[in-house]
Amino acid sequence: MSASVPARLLAAGTTEFSELIADGHDLYWVEDAPGHGRRLMRAGRTAECLTPPPYTVESHVYGGGVAAATIADGTAYFVDGATQRVFRLAPGGAPEPLTCDDGRRYADLTVDRTRDRLLAVCEDTASSSISISAIPLYGGPPRTLVTGHDFLSAPRVSPDGSTLAYIAWDHPSMPWDSTGLYTVSLDRPPTERQAARLIAGGDGVAVRRPRWSPDGVLHFMSDRSGWWNIHTESGPVAAMTVEMGEPGAIGAAPYDANERHVVTGAWSGGTGTLLRIDRASGTAEVLLRTSGQIDQPRFAAGSIAYLGGSAGEPIGVWEHRPGGRPPRRLRRATEQLPDRVLRAAPESLSVPARDGGTTHGYLYRPVPARRPAPLVVMARGWPAEMTTGTYRAGLTAPLFWASRGYAVADLNPRGSNGYGRHYREALNGRLGELDVADAVDVVRFLQARGDVDPARVVIRGCGAAGFTVLRALNTDEVFAAGTAYHPWHDLDALVSELPGFYAHLLDRLTGAAPLPPLTGLHGSLLLVQGLADQITPARRTEALADDLRSRGAEVEFMTLTGEGHGLARPEAVARCLEAEAAFYAKALSTTR
Repeated sequence: MSASVPARLLAAGTTEFSELIADGHDLYWVEDAPGHGRRLMRAGRTAECLTPPPYTVESHVYGGGVAAATIADGTAYFVDGATQRVFRLAPGGAPEPLTCDDGRRYADLTVDRTRDRLLAVCEDTASSSISISAIPLYGGPPRTLVTGHDFLSAPRVSPDGSTLAYIAWDHPSMPWDSTGLYTVSLDRPPTERQAARLIAGGDGVAVRRPRWSPDGVLHFMSDRSGWWNIHTESGPVAAMTVEMGEPGAIGAAPYDANERHVVTGAWSGGTGTLLRIDRASGTAEVLLRTSGQIDQPRFAAGSIAYLGGSAGEPIGVWEHRPGGRPPRRLRRATEQLPDRVLRAAPESLSVPARDGGTTHGYLYRPVPARRPAPLVVMARGWPAEMTTGTYRAGLTAPLFWASRGYAVADLNPRGSNGYGRHYREALNGRLGELDVADAVDVVRFLQARGDVDPARVVIRGCGAAGFTVLRALNTDEVFAAGTAYHPWHDLDALVSELPGFYAHLLDRLTGAAPLPPLTGLHGSLLLVQGLADQITPARRTEALADDLRSRGAEVEFMTLTGEGHGLARPEAVARCLEAEAAFYAKALSTTR
């Protein structure tokens, strides 16, 4: 029998990987390692860190932190997290600044070799404007190339240097709702005005992540069919009812293209696959299946590198080798993993909903096995987030609870990514109702199967998922208790703290009618709040606790000095997990 996984083991977290970059025969990536911050790495016998302290690789454009590095001919270009300046890092050299410390932020870098310059999305914090700018590699101020839209991303130069492709969208659209892919000639003189050409998207279709193949064909992601698939201007490379990648304002392409093939990670029905698609025939070949996730495959030195994980392994850097040989791990996220019996693949759930629809998620069974078991429901954040069956540590680790005898329902309610556009848009106009109903329907489904004890069900969530926790405790008696970490409860105030493209998010999710106020709670509540949180300020959460107590609710309020929106220090994560476990033990010890 396996012992409970110590909170400190999971609290230590794992290394997280973002951009995976192939440059000739060399492979690079950006990793966020506990205690080190985001840094640029190069593959080798031993992975080599290229960015020296105090530099970190992080862009603040759109608040995402990603899309902060590129490589060309062995030279790295990156955005420094502290200053938001762009730096060049030649092999064997030290970082050299290419931009000034003038309040501008940069992201989504790409090299224009023809003109010895770097192109990037530029956010001017003084004017709150977005542009695509050209940054000279050998001196001189940046020059604006593209404006005229509320938001821009993914500037990409064609292999012959003649054409710039980019993504643009405007209020009130979200980047996963309605965006356009445009091209413009780079051969025109700077003084000559020209109209950009719309290639795809708009009118309720979202496109993203353009990428040129070496032979000059522009590829991109589109959900015109209702699923995120790879397209060219002539149509889909291979039309499939699977999701390829995740939505987002900015980030790395979830696919790669060479002269013959496209490789992509795909996700469907709880399974991740690595696909190789023949560009001429559209035939898709499955190279690999996993219980977790595969992302950002890259052609590199005769093989395919990718980010991948499974129920037994957190996401790491892998190499898929030809000839049927097993994949080779290039970089592991952590060496500290719990007992393998605790890392069994979860059951993929597809649950009939009360309104005739279907809601999805995963069930982690308790270790040791028991039926019926107490249940921890892990609410999902919105908008358009998704969980997979990939191993994860930290505050949202299912194994912490499974190793303590709880069953864990890890939800992908309607509104989540991964199940097509119709599923993603189902939450529109129904926030606070459908997310709660889906959680309750999963609980009822598991109760009917005899998996869980109906008197011992709790729900937990962070940020947007904390909103669902509050609404669930307010509207349904199925939950004996809940925990909300820095919950998004004052939605009108929240919008002003989020990136600009969220300005109309609530109009879309809540519809015309305002959400009813919280009138009380059917179960006890633990609120956890970092005192340095700038998105959900502590004063708002404290006011919420006081208001709920005045209505007769049982509320505990826990604060963390020095912690912001999300917990950074392992000791804070461990303290919270232990406090939450004690809170549930107390709440479930009495019969309601």
